[in-house]
Amino acid sequence: MSGQLTESTAIALAEGLSGGALAALTETLGITAQVTAVSVVDAIDDPALESGTAARTVFTGGPAPASIVTVLAGEGFVSAEGAPVDSSVVCDVFAAGVAEPLSVMVGAQLSAEPAQPLPMSPDVAGLGTYIVRADFAGEPSGSLTAHWVVEASLAAMLDDGAPVAPGSSDVPSVAPATLPNLDGPGRAGAAIGRDLEILADVPMNVTVELGRTTMQVRDLLALQEGSIIELDRVADSAVDVLVNGTLVAHGDVVVVDDELGIRITDVVARG
Repeated sequence: MSGQLTESTAIALAEGLSGGALAALTETLGITAQVTAVSVVDAIDDPALESGTAARTVFTGGPAPASIVTVLAGEGFVSAEGAPVDSSVVCDVFAAGVAEPLSVMVGAQLSAEPAQPLPMSPDVAGLGTYIVRADFAGEPSGSLTAHWVVEASLAAMLDDGAPVAPGSSDVPSVAPATLPNLDGPGRAGAAIGRDLEILADVPMNVTVELGRTTMQVRDLLALQEGSIIELDRVADSAVDVLVNGTLVAHGDVVVVDDELGIRITDVVARG
């Protein structure tokens, strides 16, 4: 590999890619798995090169197009119905999952294009600057090893001290904050903070609302098992999150360990 990641960047890269991929695997395909090992390595394992599947994903939205080559090997996963999940599908899911952690690391909102298959050969390891490996274990069965070959355009953004986008407004300027002296009456803010700590353990009713509708009494009386009620929202719309009846956020419905959950997509600003 040419170049060298700092230890902090290498850890963030490995954990970010594996964590984003795992979340996408669960949320998109409904596959329960865990990451058993992550590392930045010098080469792709020989078994993966001999029997793996490779695909390149291009990420747009940054200072320049950036790309990663994903190499998948192992027995793979099966769907909830017991059917094998195609590796090309997993490549696309992993690509979408790693877009978010990569966006955080490069300071720009990246979007993943559909993964493009590549011929599998030893040469695929030479396509990038850094290689991240992650091992996934399915529950109750199935396993997969993923190697992400970080190509030069993306590696330049990840390297500590490398220019992400010279002069780009997408890269935030970070400077120490200058805070006013809060001596005197202004210290009331600290007292308010202490008072709020007293309320930290007070239970609040959280309600998730999928949608609403209005029905006539005769329609309500006609409801029976199998009846369908149409709501005022289209499919794939975000749901409302209410605390004690007050709208506080919007989110998407996800499945976590066979239970429904909500992934917050935006928080409602309070005036």
